[in-house]
Amino acid sequence: MSVAKLSSRVRRDLTYLTEPSREWTAPRYRDGAAAVDVLVVGAGQGGLAVAFGLSRERITNIRIVDRSTRGAEGPWRRFARMKGLRTRKDAGCIDFGVPSLTLRAYYEARFGCRAWELCEKVPPTVWRDYLDWYRDVLELPVENDTELVCVEGDGDTLLAEANGLMVRLLPGQP
Repeated sequence: MSVAKLSSRVRRDLTYLTEPSREWTAPRYRDGAAAVDVLVVGAGQGGLAVAFGLSRERITNIRIVDRSTRGAEGPWRRFARMKGLRTRKDAGCIDFGVPSLTLRAYYEARFGCRAWELCEKVPPTVWRDYLDWYRDVLELPVENDTELVCVEGDGDTLLAEANGLMVRLLPGQP
């Protein structure tokens, strides 16, 4: 199976997982400006997993910001020195139980089933490639080259500034 076919399979698999069936939160505004429900800072492994986990619960009014350029998020292409990930290759992690979204599915689609069997530790660059694919196939809305510079309170609102972009975060439900 190719990575393109696997991507189609992931998208189809996700159509079967529609619970809850509606958005978790209602849109909220303050002074006419829309507020986001969640601001995720960082689009490495953790940030992408948080964003997907939220979307699985139908919390989709989120923004993800990362100060790195696309593909340079996290350490894997910049300063990771290990030859292979320290985590076991079959350890479940950010797939949230979706088999077609696993590292194994991606690796086999890209390199073949035999390569997966022979692989003891996944190289960091391949892990980053997987994260790039994960981001793309899940259509996670990452805003690269955007650094969070300030978070301050404004009454019952948090204002987060990222490179001049103001994000309103309203605590709790209306």
